[in-house]
Amino acid sequence: MKSSTFTVSDLFSSHRRYVVPIFQRAYVWSEERQWQPLWEDILDKTHEILASERHQRTLRSHFLGAVVINQIPTYGRQVQKMEVVDGQQRITTLQILFLALRDYARAMEANDVFHRLEQLTTNSMLREDEIERYKVWPTTSDQPAFQKIYQAGSQTALEQRFPPIKSSRRGAARQGHLLPGPSRG
Repeated sequence: MKSSTFTVSDLFSSHRRYVVPIFQRAYVWSEERQWQPLWEDILDKTHEILASERHQRTLRSHFLGAVVINQIPTYGRQVQKMEVVDGQQRITTLQILFLALRDYARAMEANDVFHRLEQLTTNSMLREDEIERYKVWPTTSDQPAFQKIYQAGSQTALEQRFPPIKSSRRGAARQGHLLPGPSRG
């Protein structure tokens, strides 16, 4: 097995599918323990990028965590397929974030940004099967929710498919499969 360092762009720029095997646990991230720290990392990195542009500083890299993938043989016009051995929660979360940004860019008519995010979320070339369009394909129990997120197209459509949850406890961690469900206290 070979260890390599990849950027997030490296992971998703290629025409490749990341398939989460059936034996992996379902997607479960809580707001407090995973989403909030990730968002804070993104904001910190954004501020660092803006400051580096103003002051011509060199950017430091950011370690997002290890990802272990294993190539699965493909044939004919099939999209290259990688089995996600470790890192499926992060890869899936990044795809959900990119999908949200893609839909926001569309709404803001930021076409260049939209097209770049579309490249990071969709295998758009000729493919053997329509399912190969997805760069990330979660475990079986999460596939229906992931498809709904992928196909939503806007925040309004997403909220219609998954109504926001009102929490009586401020800052309560929400856990569930791909989208937060009722609090499991």
